[in-house]
Amino acid sequence: MGSMGRGYRWSLAGVIGGISALFAYFATITIRRIVEGRFSDFHVFYSAARAMLLHQDPYLPGRRSYIYPPLIAFLYMPLTMLSEPKAAAIALCANMVFVLLAVFIIAKECLSRLEADKNALTTSVIALLAMLLLFDKVKDELQMLQTNGLMLLMLALALRWLDRKPVLAGIALGFACNIKYLPLILLPWLLIRRRWQVAGFFIIGAVAFALLPALQSGWHDNLTHLSIAFGGLGHMVGVDTGSAASADIWSMRAGVSLSITSAIARITHRSHADSLTLPIVAAVAVSVFTAVALLYRRNRIPFLQWPDAQRQSVQPYRAMIAIEFAALIALALVFSPQTNPRPLVLLLLVTSLIWSLLPQVNGGSARFGLIAAATVLLLGLTFPWGGTLTRFAREVRPWLTYGGQGWCILATVLLLISSGLKHAASLVGESEITQPEISAEPHLLGQTLEVA
Repeated sequence: MGSMGRGYRWSLAGVIGGISALFAYFATITIRRIVEGRFSDFHVFYSAARAMLLHQDPYLPGRRSYIYPPLIAFLYMPLTMLSEPKAAAIALCANMVFVLLAVFIIAKECLSRLEADKNALTTSVIALLAMLLLFDKVKDELQMLQTNGLMLLMLALALRWLDRKPVLAGIALGFACNIKYLPLILLPWLLIRRRWQVAGFFIIGAVAFALLPALQSGWHDNLTHLSIAFGGLGHMVGVDTGSAASADIWSMRAGVSLSITSAIARITHRSHADSLTLPIVAAVAVSVFTAVALLYRRNRIPFLQWPDAQRQSVQPYRAMIAIEFAALIALALVFSPQTNPRPLVLLLLVTSLIWSLLPQVNGGSARFGLIAAATVLLLGLTFPWGGTLTRFAREVRPWLTYGGQGWCILATVLLLISSGLKHAASLVGESEITQPEISAEPHLLGQTLEVA
């Protein structure tokens, strides 16, 4: 037993050392950029925060314009008391803490919902592997000094608190959607899954955090800032906002976006058929919805008609919450009109779930699906290998034009859902699920497994 204990401690120390080395590398390259005066996206937040502090317009056009809700500019105001290099260094430290906390929370919660062993070593290994699978995306997030790490932490906390503390879960999601709009995809999901309390406090939190900057800018200016931010969304999808001011968000056809929606917009625009963009995107979305519904039916798991929140503490619902939560965030990235590489750090929800599932699944097809999902994601997000400025990248430009990375993320999500559903169904005895129809649901509710 002593030998096993020492082996465990040495293994844990090795994994923690690996994570520390990983973040030391990220910190080194980012600090070097800061010393060289390259503040990346942080300059946008810093400038907007200074403008808000001085009661000026944070949305004034610049080399890189502020395009987000006013909350981040409000929260960054204390940093403007420091020089930009010092403020950037503090932001880097905070972002590393956000990402590290988030990935550990996600890993532990995934293991818990899958009824797996969640000791410190297992959790740490999953956290390390999840980040290694998205090495470039975590690096990009930290060196660009973006805010997706904070949003990831809020999503991780929401997932953890969803059952135990629904009020806090809703508030965390309300905060997250005031960083960027992407978490809004979870609101209809919460309503469909009958998580009324979480959805209610999501809305309350979103409104409260949207109005919080009024403490500095005043009621009128804050409403103006919100209208500018929302107007930018209309500008992005081609809505004519007239003479009204709007945030300077790139068009959905911009080459920087890797989403399927942007790829379709670029293709139809080149064919002078812009009116076909939304119908084609809708057709792809409906096809994905139909494929997922068929996967649920095949595994005899209810797709829409779930019990109330209190009775979702049994399997397969507990496992399905983790699977659906991660899948929805990934699908939001896939179909967002403007998904650049930096928000892909949110896929740590997906990679953590893949590594949590892999040791647990019993069937060979489910395990193969998870391995295929990890492989497709790794190869898809790193292609073209060598970077986007190489000669090879220019030769394979259609890969970027047609949204190759977005399609790879979509394939990964479908593979993950397929394997995840098989495992979720296996957590309930064969005698408990005998029919694919919704009528099988009362048998599922007969389970007595309590929340860990």
